[in-house]
Amino acid sequence: MTRPELAARAREVLDEVVEGDVEAMARDGALAGRAWDCVVFADVLEHLRDPWTVVAWGAGLVAPGGSIVLSVPNVRHVKTLRALLQRRWPYESVGIFDRTHLRFFARRNLDDLLAGTGFELVEVRRHHLLSVHRPQAAVNRLAPLLGDLGTLQFVARAERP
Repeated sequence: MTRPELAARAREVLDEVVEGDVEAMARDGALAGRAWDCVVFADVLEHLRDPWTVVAWGAGLVAPGGSIVLSVPNVRHVKTLRALLQRRWPYESVGIFDRTHLRFFARRNLDDLLAGTGFELVEVRRHHLLSVHRPQAAVNRLAPLLGDLGTLQFVARAERP
């Protein structure tokens, strides 16, 4: 599904959807004076030159009582370990090794992304998956037992304390 198609679907259930170059918007202070119930950074931060500045900008757009939701792929996944042991970095069109990723995150980096924003993590969920190309494979039942090695993606929610 293309970005415009995804945005159109989002507009069916959300009051407002903003599309644009988020780094340019953060740099220019776009949407200043607006207050949002939730600012979502879904699978975008790993593609940015400066995700910390973008998250700080987004935090400034959250209304009192609102939240930030972010999702990032987990670089500590077993797939990364396997690739490093094989002495290669397998650039791919999607996933952890997406060739457009500029940044890489592990669980502890989620706190770093929020540093100085006044927001704290209140919930972190893990998307457990070992066999990415075969999500129904029996081996995926082992993923939750492996901690970070079995976590493909983190989805987190942050609020002001």
